[in-house]
Amino acid sequence: MSLTSLINHRTAEIIEKSVPAFGSESTWSVVGSIRGRLRPLSAGERFIMEQRNIIATHVFYCIPPMTANTNQRLRISGDDYVINEARDPMTMGKYLRLSLKLVV
Repeated sequence: MSLTSLINHRTAEIIEKSVPAFGSESTWSVVGSIRGRLRPLSAGERFIMEQRNIIATHVFYCIPPMTANTNQRLRISGDDYVINEARDPMTMGKYLRLSLKLVV
């Protein structure tokens, strides 16, 4: 079984906040999409993340290349998530682990 078949379960839209002109409101618009796997963090994992000063509620695994950064958000099944951290845990370019916080 390949890593891609394990990870590619959901499509996430990459959204970015537009820079408003004077006097107008900023809006979020879709700039791309990526497939991956979303999973909630356990209480222990949240505690460890807080020790590193990263507030996260979920983790999203995806296959690189990934162009999202911490100034963007992911929209998955109608819910928006702030990207707090994006890293390659194996440092081999196999997959990326995004630490996300659900926007309420």
